[in-house]
Amino acid sequence: MTGTAVTDLYTRRFRSEVELLHALAARNPGRILDVAAEGGTISLVLHGPSSMAAGTTLPCLIARHDLHIDFPVHFPAVPMEMFLARATVHPNIHPETGFVCLWDRHRVSNTVEHALHKLVAMLAGQLQNTEPRHVMQPEALAAPRTAASAMPLLGVQQVEAPRQADMGRRRRLQ
Repeated sequence: MTGTAVTDLYTRRFRSEVELLHALAARNPGRILDVAAEGGTISLVLHGPSSMAAGTTLPCLIARHDLHIDFPVHFPAVPMEMFLARATVHPNIHPETGFVCLWDRHRVSNTVEHALHKLVAMLAGQLQNTEPRHVMQPEALAAPRTAASAMPLLGVQQVEAPRQADMGRRRRLQ
């Protein structure tokens, strides 16, 4: 693959991620704001769920999450990276840099929508990865987890759920 083809793939995919994020913002008014893309970075504001700020001695809840998503030059072959401007208490969020460890295994099909759905679940205390290589705040593993009632984002890309009649039934391949 030539360098131009890689650049074209990156550009097309980055543009489609920006468009997907704008569509997601339109489906979730008041939750995703100030979407801006520059270079290989998208910045935005996510409202809710509330989560505890990292590095504070007194409890401090954050409901507004300023974040940026970096798309490395070899994206989509390598994963996007998400950073919170103000880190929260969570095992998979770096307390100083705000880096959010989203992926246990990278897939080219992971989109900005997948990333935001995972982030909302993480901030609500409903999702965490306890594998040591993904834990950046070990003390957060021992902290009491109170799952906040977080309203999930309304999705743009619809994945068809398996029908109840098909579940548990095996089909023979001919």
